Amino acid sequence: MHVWRDPFCRSRRATQNCHLPLHTCQKWTGSAFAAAAKFTGDQVCWLHDEPIVYPSSEALGRSFCAKCGCSIAFHATDGPVWLNLGLFDDGPELTPDFHLFAPHELPWAHLKDDLPRYEEFDPA
Repeated sequence: MHVWRDPFCRSRRATQNCHLPLHTCQKWTGSAFAAAAKFTGDQVCWLHDEPIVYPSSEALGRSFCAKCGCSIAFHATDGPVWLNLGLFDDGPELTPDFHLFAPHELPWAHLKDDLPRYEEFDPA
């Protein structure tokens, strides 16, 4: 995978910790939240085999590697792609900018930071 440029609209917040439960971020990652960066579809190029995409809803697809099974991204049907931060070699440089669905944050995984916490999607 190769990604061109910084995450989508890097001048505004583009990386997130999403705490949405049930059949979404927590279930999909198998963790307390999904840490991901938002990119436009034309910023992402698969260098080898494209990932398998599971259509999880009419609005979103979730992709994973056909060889190792790791979660890669979730894709909106209208174009944006959120890539998991753990995939990047320079991952430490892509730190989350905010928390989504903060009321669903698991109590045993509370991150004590000063990042904005939104009840739903980022209002910006």
